[in-house]
Amino acid sequence: MPSKPPALRPAAARKPWHHSGKSRHERGYGAAWDKLRKQVLTEEPTCRVCLVERGVVTAATQVDHIKPKADGGTDDRSNLRPLCRPCHDRKSAADRGHRTRAEIGVDGWPV
Repeated sequence: MPSKPPALRPAAARKPWHHSGKSRHERGYGAAWDKLRKQVLTEEPTCRVCLVERGVVTAATQVDHIKPKADGGTDDRSNLRPLCRPCHDRKSAADRGHRTRAEIGVDGWPV
């Protein structure tokens, strides 16, 4: 028996990355976004958060909306910043209201 369409599945059965059945193009991440993303990463190839907050140079692999598009943010360059994957994951989790774990130092205490 085929499974139910995503919209009819119980919320617990839906994957967290499922975006109401919309494609990346329908959510505003089409060819224009790919071009803008490449431009941002070319202009600033390092993670802004790692550099500013921790003083560590880390390659940026993600482009983050400072104010999320879902909250009215735009693709304007002033609303975009390059981040490494761990920083982007932390920021995205915080945007969704998730708590983050404290970073633990080599001595076993929170940093």
